[in-house]
Amino acid sequence: MIIFEYNKSVDKRCWGRLIKAKTMFGMIFPVKFRITEHKKKECKFQAIEFKKYWQPSEKYFYKGLLKIYSKAKIPSRLICYLNSSPYSMDDFEKGCISVSYKFKTPDKVKRVVAHELAHFLFRQAYTKYSLKVGYSETQLEDLKEILTVLHKPVLGLDDKGYKVHAKQRTQALKLWSKYHNLEKVISGLFKNKI
Repeated sequence: MIIFEYNKSVDKRCWGRLIKAKTMFGMIFPVKFRITEHKKKECKFQAIEFKKYWQPSEKYFYKGLLKIYSKAKIPSRLICYLNSSPYSMDDFEKGCISVSYKFKTPDKVKRVVAHELAHFLFRQAYTKYSLKVGYSETQLEDLKEILTVLHKPVLGLDDKGYKVHAKQRTQALKLWSKYHNLEKVISGLFKNKI
């Protein structure tokens, strides 16, 4: 079950990641913290809204995500912290995910929560395999973004991804339609130098 809540220290951690990264996947991030009282209140309000949007479909998404990330296990309880930045993140080491409060419609909420949960499941069950195949730690960041393209055929979610990964995402879909096996998709992308 995903619990939605706000925590200022997690909000600061999200902003800190943005500021430290400066750019990622072709996007330029802010250079200073922008946490206001208004944004904190909005995050707390949106946590209630996210719960309303996510919970009715939660089991459906778990079942679909496990079709893709079949070696992973859905945590019995996972906290999804809302943050006031334009950035969403998985934080496997801390055992949580965090999404931007800016997603306001049920479809966008479902897409972003499934996206970050997928990153969490990837890290849980496919990091070691991917490193064994030959991916570097840096390439894992790209790979986890590429693989969310599989949400369209399995979950019906149009996870567009970043432009920088367009070619790899097309290849991942082809490999998925051929094998329906994530390890074969991961190794196939690596063999094709994608």
